Amino acid sequence: MTDTALRELSAEFDGLYAAGGRPVDCAERLLRALLLQVLYSRRSERAVDGRDELQPAVSLVCGLEMDDEVWDVTVFTKNRERLIAGEVAQKFFTAVFETGAGSGCAE
Repeated sequence: MTDTALRELSAEFDGLYAAGGRPVDCAERLLRALLLQVLYSRRSERAVDGRDELQPAVSLVCGLEMDDEVWDVTVFTKNRERLIAGEVAQKFFTAVFETGAGSGCAE
């Protein structure tokens, strides 16, 4: 469901970063981590930085190797603000929900 939602939003990501800025997959990984934050009812970004029992889930969902460093919490926070201000996060969660609802997963 996340892959489908991210494909639908690919054009949105192009406007988030200036040419020569961070790669788009940074935004995709952060949206995936935000989804984990919601699903696991974590109160802060620090709870999904991959340093606790969520490490396997963060690695799997965000497309990282198990020994990859996830990110610094300030990177997460600053980019989260950008994703929310650009309404990309809301569109992502709506697309994930609609994809899940259409497949019978949200019932």
